Amino acid sequence: MIAMDTAARVETTGQELTRLLAVAVEAFTAAARVTQRPVKRGADGYLEADKSADPQRLNWSEFVCAALAGAAANMGGSRELLADRPPAIEDQHVKALLAHTLGSKDEDIACHRTEPVHVTLHMLAILSDLARELAQADVHGTDIRRLEAHLDMVGLDRARTEPAAVDGAYQDSIAKRILLPIGEDMKTYLLRSNMLCPCPITVHIDLSCKRSGTLFGGAADSFTEKLIREAAEESARPWLVDRWSEIQAVPVSARTAG
Repeated sequence: MIAMDTAARVETTGQELTRLLAVAVEAFTAAARVTQRPVKRGADGYLEADKSADPQRLNWSEFVCAALAGAAANMGGSRELLADRPPAIEDQHVKALLAHTLGSKDEDIACHRTEPVHVTLHMLAILSDLARELAQADVHGTDIRRLEAHLDMVGLDRARTEPAAVDGAYQDSIAKRILLPIGEDMKTYLLRSNMLCPCPITVHIDLSCKRSGTLFGGAADSFTEKLIREAAEESARPWLVDRWSEIQAVPVSARTAG
């Protein structure tokens, strides 16, 4: 039964790939047949079709590169597009086309995205990664644990002075009073920054435990990492820099104190 199910899945996958290939071939063929008139600058200063000129075939190579770049953007980046796949001799050619269209580090990826973007701001991961970067550039070699101790102490101090936040609830106070405002600022920045990404963006703020990962701020992919870092530079880093000397002074043992 398992072998039959596997065979059925393979057959279904093969049929889907065959269908998608037919769609892609049809789209590329249709684009190759498209013609358009050259443009000229009209009397009003705007570009318009030059109706006196003969139609010309479009730049089909540019069309192909744009389609490839769009797929990479929707998948989260050039790296994600080719990740976890069997190696192929075509990989190097695809990478070259993507680098030509998007830049060597996907600098121009945002304008090629066609699908909505869902961003999760893992606030503890974002602040921790920013603090690690600051610590690496700091001659004092500030330990990353000092940031966690600093957040605990600030939250605990406020919990002690406000009855609503006593009896072990100071951790929630940290999230709501420190992390949430920074997250809201980052969210506002992302939603207002159409230049970062022209596609619809939804932003979720996660105040729970720090998410680990290889990308900045626990981002899901390279595309969202760029958005998160841009927003962090605007909102989270200034907050951290302003308190950096205060964080340096916090004993690492403060996290387990009292």
